[in-house]
This record gives sequence, C-alpha cells and structure tokens, in this order.
Amino acid sequence: MPAVKNFSLYAALAVFINFLLQCTAFLSVITWDLKRQLSGKYDCCCCITNDEAENKSSRKGVVPVVIEKYWAPALFSSKCLRAAVVAFFFFITCASIGMMNRIDIGLDQTVALPHYSYLGDYYRDIFSQLRVGPPVYFVFHNKGDTWQRFPKRVAQDEICMGRTCNATSALNYLKRQSTISNYSTIATPPNSWLDDYFAWLDPTFECCRIYFNGTFCPSTDRTSTCYPCLKKSDGERPPPQLFFKHLPSFLSDNPNAEYCAKGGHALYADAVDFAYGRMRTSEHPVAIQTAYFQAYHTPLHKSADFIQAYKRALDIADEMSAQVSNMTVYPYSVFYLFYEQYLTITDETIVNLLLCIMSVFIMSFILLGFNLGPALIITITVAMITADMFGLMYLWGITLNAVSLVNLVMSVGISVEFSSHIVKSFTKSKAVGRLDKSYDALVRTGPSVLSGITLTKFVGIVVLAFAKSQIFEIFYFRMYLGIVILGALHSLVFLPTLLSFIGFTNNFTGHATKYDAVQTSTPDNDSPTDSGVNLKEAVSPPVNVARYAHNTTVDSPSLMSPKPPAYKLVMQDQTNYKYSQDSNIDANTTTRVTPNNSASRSPSTSLRSGGSLKSTKSGASIVVTMNDNSARQNIKSYDDIDYSNTAKYGVPV
Repeated sequence: MPAVKNFSLYAALAVFINFLLQCTAFLSVITWDLKRQLSGKYDCCCCITNDEAENKSSRKGVVPVVIEKYWAPALFSSKCLRAAVVAFFFFITCASIGMMNRIDIGLDQTVALPHYSYLGDYYRDIFSQLRVGPPVYFVFHNKGDTWQRFPKRVAQDEICMGRTCNATSALNYLKRQSTISNYSTIATPPNSWLDDYFAWLDPTFECCRIYFNGTFCPSTDRTSTCYPCLKKSDGERPPPQLFFKHLPSFLSDNPNAEYCAKGGHALYADAVDFAYGRMRTSEHPVAIQTAYFQAYHTPLHKSADFIQAYKRALDIADEMSAQVSNMTVYPYSVFYLFYEQYLTITDETIVNLLLCIMSVFIMSFILLGFNLGPALIITITVAMITADMFGLMYLWGITLNAVSLVNLVMSVGISVEFSSHIVKSFTKSKAVGRLDKSYDALVRTGPSVLSGITLTKFVGIVVLAFAKSQIFEIFYFRMYLGIVILGALHSLVFLPTLLSFIGFTNNFTGHATKYDAVQTSTPDNDSPTDSGVNLKEAVSPPVNVARYAHNTTVDSPSLMSPKPPAYKLVMQDQTNYKYSQDSNIDANTTTRVTPNNSASRSPSTSLRSGGSLKSTKSGASIVVTMNDNSARQNIKSYDDIDYSNTAKYGVPV
C-alpha cells in the first residue's frame, strides 16, 4: 500500500536522523548538563550556584518512590494475584481477537471535516435524503477479434438483452441482478446502446434516415427528402455489412420526443471506442475496441456501503466475462478509485503487522545476545498490545483504513519501547530467581518507563484532543492514547508478573554472591525453583547479604539433592558475633554453617533486627543478613576464594 510504504520510508529516515543526533548533539548537551549539576548550578540560571544541589540530586523522585514502596510490593504480594493478572491480560487479548472481524473498514468523508463545517450537514442530508445511487459502467474490453465479428448475430446474442437475445447473455444476467438489488446493489437494468441501436435502425420509428447521396439525415430534418436506412425486409437487426456504417450516426443523433427518442448522442456519445484499422483505409469503423453499458447502484450512505457495492460489481463483472468470448468485463464508477484500497486492506494489515512482529523478534534476538527466551517474551507482549489495539478500535468506533494501518504499524514500534526495557533489565538483573529478577526489573526500570516513556508521550498526545479536525481526534488522539495506555499497562503490570513465572534466568555457578541491597520478603511460600530464595531487592537498604547457593565444585546446583553439602562462613571482622536463634545471625570467625542450622525456619523468616534468614525447602541455600552498617565484611566461601568484590546485585561475574 503506497500510504504505508511512504510512511515507512519517512519514518526510517527520521529514526536514522534521530540516531545521529542521539550519538552526537544530544550526548554533548547531556554531558554539558551533567557538568552543570556536578558544579551545583541551577538549570535556568546557570551562573548561580546552589549549595544544596548535591543533597537534592541524591533524593529519589516521586515516581521511583511510588513504584518501589507501593506498586511493586502490591503487585508481588501473592502468587495468586500475579496469576490473576496474567490471566486477565490474556483474556483481554482473546476478547480483542474476537472483535477484529467486527471492525468497520473505510473512511467516511465527514471525518475529514472540522466539527463546525457546513459540509457536514450537507453530507448528512445527502445520505439521508438522496434516493439515487451513483452510476456504474460495465466496460467490455476486446481481447481478440470479437468486435470484428460483432456484426454477426452469434456475437450480438452473447451481449444484448432484447427478446431475441440469449437468455444467458451478459446484459440479461445484469438485468436479473437488478431484481435483487438488496444483494447486488444494482438498482436498474443496464442502458444498452446495442439494443437501442437496433431499435433506432427500425424503419418503423423513422429515426435512421439518409439523404439521396447516402449521407445521414437527422430525425429533426423534416423538410428534406430522406429515405430509411434499412428496408423492412432486412428484419430487426442490420445486415453485417451495414452494422458499422450507421453506428457512428446513431451515436451522434440527438434524441427528441417528437420524432425520435432513440437517438444515442445524449446517453451513448462516448460509450463506444472504434478501431478504423492501421491504415484507416475506410471512412467507417472496422471494429470496436472497448464499449460500456451503464447501470445505477442503489443509494449508498456509508463507507461500508460503497465497499460492498464495489465488491458486488466485481463479482457481477466476472460472471459477465464468462458469458462472452474473448472479452474482459470490468466495472467502473467514480467512487471506485477511493475504495479500491479497502479490497486488500485486511490482507495488507495482516502482512504488514506480521512483518513488523517478525522484525521485532529478529532484532530482539540479536540485540539481546542471541537469547531466545527474552526475544520470545518481547514478541508475545508486542503481539498482545497490537491485538488489544484492535479491540480498542472496535470499542471506540475507529475504522480500519490507511491512516489506522499506519498507526498500527507505529504501535508495534512503540510497544517494543515499552516492553524491551523491562525484559532487558530482567536479563541483566543480578538478583537470584525469576521472582527476584522481575521485582528488581520493575523497581529499577519501571520509573523510567512510566516517567520517560508514558508520561512524556501522554503530554504530547493530549494536545491532539483539542484538534478541530475529526480525523486528528479519532485516528491520532484516540489511537495514540490507546497505544500509550496499553503499552504502560503491559510493561508495568503484565510483563513483571509474566517474567516472574516464565522468565529465563541465568545458570548459577554455585559461588557466593554479595548483595549490597536486600529487602526482606513476606512469607508466601513462593520460592523460585532455581534458587529457592524469595528475595525482593530494594535499591539501597543499609545491609549486606551473602548468599551461598551451592558448593563451588558443582557448576549447576541441584536443589533436589538428598544430602545437601555443608558450607563454611568466614567473616573477617573485629566485631564479636554469636549465634542467636531469634534475633541476629552472629558467627565467630570460624563458625561452620550447614543447611541444618536453618532447616527449622520457615522459607522466609524476618528477624527483629531487620535481617533475614532464608532457606529453601530442600535446605540447599542460606541467606545471611548482617545488620552492622559500619563494618565492611570480607566474605569467603568454603574454597577460601574471596568473592566480596563481586558485581553488585549479582551472580558471580
């Protein structure tokens, strides 16, 4: 479709220019602004220094606080809630798929007008009061020598609709279609120049006359001596040798009610395209290249009516082509030019959206390090958002046309922007387990998605709601608003919960991992299967946590092992610790810790001091929380390898 093609070319160029600006001008300006922030100067008045700028810059904004303290804990409060969220989103997608075939196709003319335009009232009156449909022309195009043998009766009988013509002729078929106008949208029988030509030649009507020298005598000339073109003995149709001789005269004769109403100049002046031969050796035509026969559609009011009329006309033309030899019949009406696109709009939509979604999968697969799982999750989310857009279009009365198709293609790209950041943050999270990773991805990336993508786009879209043109209000404000809302809901609600169930996590090497920030979870018996620990990471709690996932001699731990190995925890610190069953976990410098030490505790046990002790159901992992802020701990595992400087929030790097 040209509209989608042109949009794609312009969009690709715009994205490329945006990429260049991001890598050059934007990077330079943001570096300059960072230097301003570090120097403690105001943004608008850069010459004035603010002494409290450093303290203010370290504070969290409203959006991160809301997501970290309220939204994320509420969303991950229980496994049943997360399952219900996923099921609800899939239900909405299935319902939207069921609404797809109910979306109207087309673009009403009134939509392109402002609300206050007088043309709106004009079109509404036309649609409600006019009882005449647009004319339709069925064009017969010669594929061989059919029209050269047209003077023969056999060829005429394949087309004409008189009483002596074939009952299965092309025009008789069209005449029968006019009797079922509710289905065929053909309101009247066709105007046949061929049958009128036969009647015009009939000597009884005295329409076709010639002077003594053989030239044509108009029917209005009653003073001159004129003779009939045919004799009564010639019958109802002209002889083959006279068919083309008088046909041009018929097409140029003006009808008049007093003498001859069959003159064809008013109705058929341009209905026949003659061929005079290559050398034009004859003054009379030798063949007919193209000819049309006119009928009328039923009154058409909406875009759906025009599209339906065009489809029915195409079907009728195909049937008429089967009735004649070596001819192709096709319909034409003045509005067909505008509604041709809607015959293929459904196929174009399916093909374009599938190509876009396939491109999303391929690029996600490549850019995420050839990781199949995250690429599939991104693709599924984008497909769900696109499907939900169809449901929104149906509920909001938005029709499918070139404008909405372009917006649907754009929705695929915008959906990637919403979903890819969350999935990328999930794959890069150093948390352990699907639940912890999804929680961490929401807390870390959710504020950026909400404030940097959702709110900024929403502010720009709201302006379109005040547009005077309905096409901007319907196809841009409504659709873009739907894209932003659906994208935000899927990225901040659906994706984190989906990742907590089927997110693809990294394999653990069994080394100890140091966490610089951990928030103790609530007991919900929902420990991830790969780690067995239910940790929800916060951004900066004042604790350090050492996690011992498994013995370092095993690459991929099995939590179902019947005899969990022992672990040794060595804390090199001057502080004296002693083991307490109810409060803190204190250990001497060489205390040996085994899974049995914590087997009696619940899978998630909060201590009074704010620390936590956690174990899996199989007893294969232990989490120790140290509540001493000032002390820096050097933590070693059983093989005496120091992992205290491992990457933040992560499995060993």
